[in-house]
Amino acid sequence: MDNQKGIIVGTLIGSAVGAAVAVLTTPKSGPELRSEINDQFEYGKMKAEEVSDLLKDRIDSFTTILDDRSSNLSETVIDEANHIVSEAKAALEELREKEEIDTNEIRTLVKRLMKEEMKSGKEIGDAVKGEIENFQQDFKKELDELAKKIS
Repeated sequence: MDNQKGIIVGTLIGSAVGAAVAVLTTPKSGPELRSEINDQFEYGKMKAEEVSDLLKDRIDSFTTILDDRSSNLSETVIDEANHIVSEAKAALEELREKEEIDTNEIRTLVKRLMKEEMKSGKEIGDAVKGEIENFQQDFKKELDELAKKIS
């Protein structure tokens, strides 16, 4: 990402320096030279504004993508948490219905709940990893498109 940013900045600076050198090394009269420098400045200013508008649009796009992804992750976490709570309630209800409870039953119940928790944690982790990978791909694609439009 920093490399592409550097290329974009380098291209803009290189263009400005090249234009300035060309303007300043060409023999012209004072008013003609000032007019050309002013034209080049206005052109550079216009290009900078275009790039700025394009970057603002891309940032808005990234913000929307992040909002959507975080919403999806929140739903996944809530679903998994609800699943764990349901399992725990069911397990407690089983214990409540029994007249006698021995330690092996409690141990088995705790192990079952721990397995469910681990399974849910893995599913949440996989969902987060998948969303991060998808965002990275989308972000790289957007940066590539942006670099093409700027060049």
